[in-house]
Amino acid sequence: MKQIIAAAGLLLFLGGCGISSYGDFARVFIGTKSAKMADTTLSNSIWGVCQATSMGAVMRRFGRSRTAMDAYVALCYPKPNAPIIPISPPGPAPAAVIPTP
Repeated sequence: MKQIIAAAGLLLFLGGCGISSYGDFARVFIGTKSAKMADTTLSNSIWGVCQATSMGAVMRRFGRSRTAMDAYVALCYPKPNAPIIPISPPGPAPAAVIPTP
């Protein structure tokens, strides 16, 4: 019974978030914290793939095709001045401009 009351209270609380100014604060707070957690998770994942994985595991996973190995190299050994490709609106993707060294 306590669980049902707690669940109902949670639903009422979350439902009221859009009505009050607290709802705006909650959405911004949750959005900011979740973005930071996502950044940390991605960073930790890349560290795991690039630093904590044995070369044998890398070769078994990525060494079967040139495209896969190129993706691993691009992820783990990025060029220092590589441009960041912006996220574009829906539609055809613009041609990427990659500077030549």
